[in-house]
Amino acid sequence: MIKRWTLFGICFFVCSLLCSQTIIEAPQSVDRLKVLRRVSAKYIRSQSKSLATKSEAAILEELRELYLKEVKDIVLVPKAKAIDLNETLKGSEAALNAQMDKDLPIPSEAELEALAEKTYPLYKKGEKVQVAYASGNPEIPNMIEGYFRGKVGPYIRVGNNAIRLQDIKVVDGNELELLKFDKDATEIKRKEFIAATVEELNQKRSEYLRGKRAEVTSRLVADAVQKNENAGYTYLAGEWLSTDALLKLAIAQIKERLDDKVRREAESAKAAERNAIDRQVESLLAAQKVMPPGERLNPEAIMAKQAADEAARIAAAAKEKADKEAAAAAAAEQKAAEEARAERAAAEAAAKAKAEEEARLAKQAQEAKAREDELANEAKKQADIKAEKLKKTVIITVVAAAAGLIIILPIVSTIISRKNRKDPFAKFFEGKGKLQKDFWDAANSNPEHFKYVAYMFPTVQEATTALSKLSYITIDGHGDLHCTRDIQYGVYPHLDGAVCFIGGTNFHYALWREASAVLPELENATYFKVSTEPEVKLELPDLAKLSADKQVKIEDLGTEDIESETGEFNRLFKYKTESMETALDFLDTLDINEAGIIIQVQTPEGIVGKDENGVFSLEA
Repeated sequence: MIKRWTLFGICFFVCSLLCSQTIIEAPQSVDRLKVLRRVSAKYIRSQSKSLATKSEAAILEELRELYLKEVKDIVLVPKAKAIDLNETLKGSEAALNAQMDKDLPIPSEAELEALAEKTYPLYKKGEKVQVAYASGNPEIPNMIEGYFRGKVGPYIRVGNNAIRLQDIKVVDGNELELLKFDKDATEIKRKEFIAATVEELNQKRSEYLRGKRAEVTSRLVADAVQKNENAGYTYLAGEWLSTDALLKLAIAQIKERLDDKVRREAESAKAAERNAIDRQVESLLAAQKVMPPGERLNPEAIMAKQAADEAARIAAAAKEKADKEAAAAAAAEQKAAEEARAERAAAEAAAKAKAEEEARLAKQAQEAKAREDELANEAKKQADIKAEKLKKTVIITVVAAAAGLIIILPIVSTIISRKNRKDPFAKFFEGKGKLQKDFWDAANSNPEHFKYVAYMFPTVQEATTALSKLSYITIDGHGDLHCTRDIQYGVYPHLDGAVCFIGGTNFHYALWREASAVLPELENATYFKVSTEPEVKLELPDLAKLSADKQVKIEDLGTEDIESETGEFNRLFKYKTESMETALDFLDTLDINEAGIIIQVQTPEGIVGKDENGVFSLEA
């Protein structure tokens, strides 16, 4: 019985060692511990008494000999310190980042800009181009090939031919081709492309970290485990032990089991001795009837002494058991604390690495956005400077015109007020369906001259408010919309929202440009339908012919859309010449009959311009 109990204790000890391997997969360590279980059991069976008389060195030598017979090619004394798995976990994050930089490198700003230029190229003067455009039917476009000579207002020059940009735009599939002639729009596309590329790359890098972290960590830990085991270490309870250190732990357990065996055998001998005394007492009690009184034994004294000895034995056994349990509990608590500290350290290292990576990605995104905001602010600043110059010091050239306006203004006001009262579109649409039907019928029947802008909003109220954001539409206290121009407008429910629309045959470029710029920028706006831009009613002179006829030099500086303080948009045609006299003569050749069109000429003496009201000057 004693032998069976001792072998059970050894099995329990070795099983507890094996269970510790669930945290780290160390296959060689598991095999070595299995061998140690068999060797320890065999060694215990070979000992008949306690090992107190043997030195620990002698026991270690005997146990090592048995162990090395079954474990081959193990290094007894490791030459290097065991690799710390906690440090390996920390290093896995650095290795993961290095691998990510190799698999998903971050391109430089120059590389991003080069990629954006390749994706959205621009035509240069002198470059040979081939352009499809519609002179009549957009479905049967014309094709022209030649050398690009530059852009003049709404036209481009290919060889000796001037092609209207609008004629290129209406041909299906020409969107990217048209963009190659528009420097400003192409720059915007390039910036959007760079921002989208950076954002996509950051997203891929984040997904890469999430997908590869477990794989890299597992691989590095497995590599560290293999190196430690090959160096002669065995993993047990969170520690790497050399062969002798492992055997010394086993010796401590073996000693405890053998001491317990000896103690139980001594207790068994004492029990046999007590049984013999009991039998002797019984025999003496029976015999004292014939013995002299002075020679009789005292059974009460004998039994009292036996009871005292038994009580002392029980107390000593209880104290020994309590001491062992307390020592085992303290060891278990210390082991749990050490494992908890190791787990916390690994978790903190992983969390810190993750936080640092997220902070780095956030910083990159913030820097990219800051660069975009800086470019946008600079562009807005330049636009504001140009608009401010345009608004300064308008000189009315004919004083009589002012007097005439004073006389005519009341009459015009009366006519407009009467017209507004009769205008069927001046009243906010109340949902009976006719207004939008007439509007879209007119737009579909006359697409060349009937231009429009329509956007969708979640509610009728939001759609109504959106129209009131235009400079030429107001809303009164009753919620009705009013317009100062002869155009059609309104709001009607559609699906789960409401559509606001505005347009007409008098919906000229400046009005169309303002609506197409303001409405999509409003909150909750959704694109519904927008026509092509109205043709600017302005006949531009042939500068080459004009210079040849009059021996003057006039340079085309291009066109620009500007916004006034009231929110109105204007198309600005810019020129440059050598004198104020030449500039005024040039302006006299132009007839402007449409609001929102401005001709501006720069001269050394200052800037002059012309709009539908006449000639004016600006401070240089």
